[in-house]
Amino acid sequence: MLLSKAAIGCGSAGDTVQVAAGSYEENVTIDKQVSIIGAGMGSTVLTATAFPVITVSANDVYIEGVGITDPIALDEAIRVDGATANLTLQDIAITNLIPTVGNAEGVNFLGSFDGFTADNLNVYGADPGAYTRGIGVFLSKPNTASNFSITNSTFENLFVGVYINGYLGWCFHSG
Repeated sequence: MLLSKAAIGCGSAGDTVQVAAGSYEENVTIDKQVSIIGAGMGSTVLTATAFPVITVSANDVYIEGVGITDPIALDEAIRVDGATANLTLQDIAITNLIPTVGNAEGVNFLGSFDGFTADNLNVYGADPGAYTRGIGVFLSKPNTASNFSITNSTFENLFVGVYINGYLGWCFHSG
């Protein structure tokens, strides 16, 4: 089953999409309020031939238990473009975050956003000593960030773990 076309495309706002363990090679666009529940970040793995792997253009989206990777270089895992509020990422692994040109972003906010929650978001870049311009979570000026919460998360072998170069109201907890 293709995740985006079969499950999300045919679903209604407010649906929960259960994704079985397996590798899925496709680009996913989330354009309605849904919850996507994978079998675990090491069991349900998304890759794509183009980036970003996931585009979130709807508000009130919840994603849990998914891994996102590329065997060569993951340039952009999740792009938030058009959505303005309420994205939750729970138990997500983003691996091999390596730029092909410029920067590589794990979670890339292209506009102002209110209500980002990440718990157990694990973003891994290139091996130590390799070139990396990987950024775990990115939001730039002139956008605003409010109510951002990142907890129990890991950012390793990246240029920057969390880069919020906008106007913000958020909380970062480690541990």
